[in-house]
Amino acid sequence: MTERAFGGGVSIFHLLSLISASVPNSVTQSNTIDAVLRGGLVLLFSFVSLVPHRYLPLADWTAARWGPEILVCLLLAATLTKRWRAIPSFFLLLPLLILAIINGASALASEDPSLGISREIYYLLTGVCLCFVCWTVFNARGRLFLSCGVLLASVVALIGLLEFLGARHLIYPGAFETTNPLYARLVSGQEDFGRRVLSTVGHPVYLGAYLVLFVPPAISFARFSRGSWTGVVRLVGVAALVVGLMLTFSRGAWAGGVLGILIYFRGSVGSGTWKTAAVVAGLVVTVLSFDSVWETLEERQTWLQVRTFQESQRGVAYAQATGVMLEQPLLGVGAAHYRHLAGRHGDYDDTPDNMYLRVFAENGVAGFCVLSAVFLGVARFLQNGSRRLVEIGDIQGSDLCHAVLAGLCGFCLDMVTCDALAFPLTRMAFWMVVGVGLALAGTCRAELKQGSDLVPFLQPKTDLGIRARFLRHPG
Repeated sequence: MTERAFGGGVSIFHLLSLISASVPNSVTQSNTIDAVLRGGLVLLFSFVSLVPHRYLPLADWTAARWGPEILVCLLLAATLTKRWRAIPSFFLLLPLLILAIINGASALASEDPSLGISREIYYLLTGVCLCFVCWTVFNARGRLFLSCGVLLASVVALIGLLEFLGARHLIYPGAFETTNPLYARLVSGQEDFGRRVLSTVGHPVYLGAYLVLFVPPAISFARFSRGSWTGVVRLVGVAALVVGLMLTFSRGAWAGGVLGILIYFRGSVGSGTWKTAAVVAGLVVTVLSFDSVWETLEERQTWLQVRTFQESQRGVAYAQATGVMLEQPLLGVGAAHYRHLAGRHGDYDDTPDNMYLRVFAENGVAGFCVLSAVFLGVARFLQNGSRRLVEIGDIQGSDLCHAVLAGLCGFCLDMVTCDALAFPLTRMAFWMVVGVGLALAGTCRAELKQGSDLVPFLQPKTDLGIRARFLRHPG
């Protein structure tokens, strides 16, 4: 086991060294370190997107399961060593400190403080700290990460599409079986998802939440493509994401995807908006024209669940989660305690199927209010940043910043039906996108106002007529 873990560490170090070696000699040592950190973040996101590391049947290799977390610690340590002076200027510093204090107090007062503290540290490292690293490292080059994220999400969606067409798991078949105890714990004894795709994620609900984040940015990249071939490739990516999202048959993800797309088109700038909207609508109609899609929709029995919500599994879970929340309404029962205490109220599925109810139960009213303030602050910062980018002539950057906001809004709606921030992939993806979005929105206030050498990088072709029209009607 030691040799394997050491070999994996050497491989990661070798890859980061190659990324560092690719930087031109004229670049300073500081920029070289930034390039290595950016490469490490892309490597991290690629791994968690394409490899279900927490559910691979490798019980004798603990390092494989915790590899991403180890890499996060290394990236955080390197970032703090190089950019510790940037900590006070972090936009979310104060509310996140308050949230950490509240959650820490909740964990200390819980029935198992060691469990609460350890899980709180884990959530902090793979969430907020990762957001800080992305905000610090990517800065004006945030669109680099978003383009990689859209590419990886498109690949994941394409794997799901092939899985649907072939009616079988193309990769990781042994991992996504209930005979695997690691995976059985995730699906809570559910034997079969039918035709709902799992791709590399292993669960259609979390797969849908993951794809929701990247649909609006993918549309933004497609609309601002330079060159016919680039436009075609990016349109294929949009098609893959939309189709893959629909094939999860996650109703929360569908609602989140629709909301994200509507918010994006409502405030997007540039030409070709109606053409892109027509393409997306055509994709949806095409997918819904297949009999197998309608058969799966009928199996979901959506309307029956709506009429009998109080007696349905989700309605009962909501009531049980409310019972857990009432045990400690102010600070909650402690991080990761829901699945241990829900049995008192008859919930043996380990999840309330609602991230907000889970936050209420584990972190109380205080934790929920602070987390809501963080979300609202991020949304406001992204909205203002998008407008400022238009004022300096960066139409594409403004549209991409708005697309990030739209994807995050869709994700937040989807969390009404799933506890996405409790799942490793979706939690990391969410906070990384938040960090990159904050970096994009803040470039016009920092580097551009100081006249840095990043200005040429952020100056795409602009349409002054579009710019003037947007400034008159910014909504």
